[in-house]
Amino acid sequence: MTRQEIKQLDTEIPWREIMTMPAAVKDKYVASVVKEYEGWVKWSGTRPLTDAEAEKVFSRPPAEKENAEEPSGIQRQKPRN
Repeated sequence: MTRQEIKQLDTEIPWREIMTMPAAVKDKYVASVVKEYEGWVKWSGTRPLTDAEAEKVFSRPPAEKENAEEPSGIQRQKPRN
């Protein structure tokens, strides 16, 4: 596990762990995600993919973390030690 992944676990609970919780708890997490999504949509921070865009995304094999290509125009910064 990378340092970044370990740090994320300090503030985020993985969905696979949430899915093992009682239904009442899961429902609260789902409601929170829906509320966050609605905020993104309200302020035009995101939009649903069209069917053609979704097909393009799902037709690509998942990239491995170490070999993942950055989207065009984005340059990855080297981590500070």
